[in-house]
Amino acid sequence: MSRQQIPFSAKPSGIRLRGGGGAVVNETIAPARPAGTPVPASFPQGAAKPVAEPDLRPLLEQISAQLVEVEQRRQQSLFELQHVAIELSIAVASQLVHEALSREQFAVEELVRHAVDKMGLGSPVSVTLNPTDLTLLQKRLAKQPASWSGSQIELRGEATVARGGCRAESPDGRMLVSDITSRLSEIRRHWMEELDDAQVERRRAAGEGPALRRFPDRRETA
Repeated sequence: MSRQQIPFSAKPSGIRLRGGGGAVVNETIAPARPAGTPVPASFPQGAAKPVAEPDLRPLLEQISAQLVEVEQRRQQSLFELQHVAIELSIAVASQLVHEALSREQFAVEELVRHAVDKMGLGSPVSVTLNPTDLTLLQKRLAKQPASWSGSQIELRGEATVARGGCRAESPDGRMLVSDITSRLSEIRRHWMEELDDAQVERRRAAGEGPALRRFPDRRETA
């Protein structure tokens, strides 16, 4: 009995017997795979194919940089708002002082006492006031003498001294000049320095290091 060889690419589809004990094999020829076609990888049945995870580092770095920028803008806005608040406070204080002067409600006694304390009571002191303030002071002292009124203090009136201010002089040549503008400017300067120091500390805490950028100074003398 002759044997019939089955090609590698052939798939038997059935066997049919014929007379004499021979067998005929029905063949179905599978089409040949084109040259260069990759053979698909085989995976265990039910196993998921591996998927490459995306690199999220660039996205996270971008988000971090944006958050830093937002925080810097917030700090700048806060800093400038605090500057505005200080300027408004000084302006309001100046207005209130001038209103108190016009209504004769200004504490001239405290002004003189402060000047005398600065100069000391060890020697005679001459205190020069605006004539209007001097008149107001003399009226008040007539009703209620101040603690320094019995000391060696000479009170004078001079029109060149602004209202709310005074000039104290001692025989040894020492002189102290005080006025509303200078006092308010000193208060403003002190507040601005504290604000600048707080801004520097906030930036250092944020890790910006010693290279600190100053914002434009839009301050003007009150």
